[in-house]
Amino acid sequence: MSARPASLVVLGFPKCGTSALMLELGARRGVEVLRSRTNKLEIQWPEIRSIEESVFEPGALDHKTVVVAHKCTAYIYDKAALAYLAESGNRQFVICLRDPVKSLRSWWKMHKDIATSGRNKAHFAWQDRDFFANCDIEQYYLKFGQSKLNYAFHIKEALSIIGAANIYFMPQEHMAKDISAAADQMLKSIFKPEVYSQILRKKNHVGFGESAEIKVPDWIESEIRANHDPLVRELSRLGKFIT
Repeated sequence: MSARPASLVVLGFPKCGTSALMLELGARRGVEVLRSRTNKLEIQWPEIRSIEESVFEPGALDHKTVVVAHKCTAYIYDKAALAYLAESGNRQFVICLRDPVKSLRSWWKMHKDIATSGRNKAHFAWQDRDFFANCDIEQYYLKFGQSKLNYAFHIKEALSIIGAANIYFMPQEHMAKDISAAADQMLKSIFKPEVYSQILRKKNHVGFGESAEIKVPDWIESEIRANHDPLVRELSRLGKFIT
């Protein structure tokens, strides 16, 4: 490896395909996907500082590594983490998005399951299980989703710290159709040919269906879309949407 590898950070929002994207990247020769000290795919702040200090030591990486990538959806809500990440001019960012009404359904189901199953007792949904196990989707939205799902606000905050030049946006719906093709398109959108040409990989992929069985109250859907739809139009206008 003659030069320091490019750095890619996947931010996104929970349930937006970030884990699938990282697993796809991790299967490619030339991409080093970082994990936490406990082998988790999501590296929290500030642990990433010490991990990066170790990984970029001489001889720590395979000589064929051209991209080092890691992800944490919590960074999008954490100004201190974003400020640290923005210090490196060599770093590129992908924010994964999903239709926010679909995200609301998915989050509600996931947190209810955690609160009732006890499969992750360190999770906040288990710590507050009396609420998350019993709330309906409207109660859940008002307590948790209303602030977290305001993509426009959180993206504006991220742009104020990182800047638009190094941020790209990937729709979860695009990844669900063919994660390998979506990853290829992402790499070609972000990196120069001498980087991305070494780590492209094509394969067949079967997408998954989207459940719409959970009814979201009309007022919630209207509020979410009023924030989200102008954001998508603006990102498309700027040419930062990877599709």
